[in-house]
Amino acid sequence: MKKPLSSLKNSLCLLITVVAFAGCGGSGPGSGPTPTPTPTPTPSPVPTPTPAPADRYEAILLHPSGYLYSTASGVAGDVQVGSAMLASSTRQAVLWRSTTSSVNLHPSGFSASAGTRALGELQVGYGHSTTQGGSHALLWRGSAASVTDLHSSAFFSTQAQGLSATAQVGNGTFNTIAGTHALLWYGTPESVVDLHPSGYYDSYARDVDGEYQVGVGYTVGTFKPHALLWRGTAASAVDLNPAGFALSEALAVSGEYQGGYGVLSTGTPNLVHALLWRGTAASVVDLSPAGFSESEVTDLAGDRQVGFGLSNEGGASHALVWRGTPQSVVDLHSLLTGLTVDGRRLNVGSSTALGVDSAGNVVGEVFEGGMAAGYAVLWRRLP
Repeated sequence: MKKPLSSLKNSLCLLITVVAFAGCGGSGPGSGPTPTPTPTPTPSPVPTPTPAPADRYEAILLHPSGYLYSTASGVAGDVQVGSAMLASSTRQAVLWRSTTSSVNLHPSGFSASAGTRALGELQVGYGHSTTQGGSHALLWRGSAASVTDLHSSAFFSTQAQGLSATAQVGNGTFNTIAGTHALLWYGTPESVVDLHPSGYYDSYARDVDGEYQVGVGYTVGTFKPHALLWRGTAASAVDLNPAGFALSEALAVSGEYQGGYGVLSTGTPNLVHALLWRGTAASVVDLSPAGFSESEVTDLAGDRQVGFGLSNEGGASHALVWRGTPQSVVDLHSLLTGLTVDGRRLNVGSSTALGVDSAGNVVGEVFEGGMAAGYAVLWRRLP
């Protein structure tokens, strides 16, 4: 799912130090006149931080010719990764370089595959084994032939969902143990670390950046999902579920910041709110923007968060990008005009942003009205 810190870390913090020099004088016989004390300077008002200028984007359809549907979920500069479905209903991992021309990452020995995230020339995802039945976590370096199978015999099924320069995260189900466990790899099957914490029935790792991993754990007893933050071990797990929320999930991490969503337990229940954390449940910032009934953060990079919101006007999903506050939201959906597939103009009904890189480039998918599957799209940030 990689990235530097989000916008909250870049908030302006000013320290005004006032130094006052008092005059020294005597009052006894023979002393001179008492000097007039130097007046204490009046501090200047702390300036209001200037909001970052709004980003400008252009929308580029990535959907490759010959495929029925596609989605892009990871981006790293000029590289985008996701999956596309053939007419034979076979889903295959695909890599783009900002055009509809694509590289098929689908490796031999797998009946289907999908790419989930990209960083530099690395990509992660999973494939469904033709011999063992379950899925295998996969790591690529730009081609199908470069694939590394991260799966080990201790598991029935594994998937990779996020990566950093040195690590990959995802989840696995064991051959002999019930439930799903969050997993961390360092480039090989043998390096796998089980992140599953006590007190949870299932757990899933969604993203990794530096020493941090994020995901979700389903609590024992209530089986409610709670956003989790790890630092490389199961024992390090921190429950990020905020007060006032019945459930939550962390989907992305960028330095000290985490993004995802939560569902309120009070007020208006069952509505999903986009959330941003800084390492604790109490640090949560609700990014839910005006004009949208529900929202979700799917990825973080730099000082940007991306995801989607359900518009109050018609309920359609709109791809969104934030910079740390609800007021900073930019609706990317408005740029999806004039897109064509095989010469046919798309009747775009909804959109979702799924990935963002440190330069602010965004990927996701667009949907025609009434369609459940969409088309991969890149919102390229303009200088």
